[in-house]
Amino acid sequence: RQPRPLPLSDFEEAREEIGKRLATQSSSVQRIFRALDEDKSGYLTYEEMKGLLRRFNIDMAPAEYLKLMHEIDPDRSGQTSYKEFVDYFGK
Repeated sequence: RQPRPLPLSDFEEAREEIGKRLATQSSSVQRIFRALDEDKSGYLTYEEMKGLLRRFNIDMAPAEYLKLMHEIDPDRSGQTSYKEFVDYFGK
């Protein structure tokens, strides 16, 4: 049976939760990034980043997800580099 998604009301909660979960898997952060990078471009699109939320069973409202993505992707290029990913989540 699948665990119920963790509903988070804002992107700050989501960032903290993702950060905690990545910290416990720090040796596999690069592997997680590569697995999420479905097109192997070296970047995560906003759509690919949704895979991170699914992986950690986090449910967010679309508006809050967009706020989170704008924080992770400060240049708003529509994609997140590995450096942006690691810098944002504090690894």
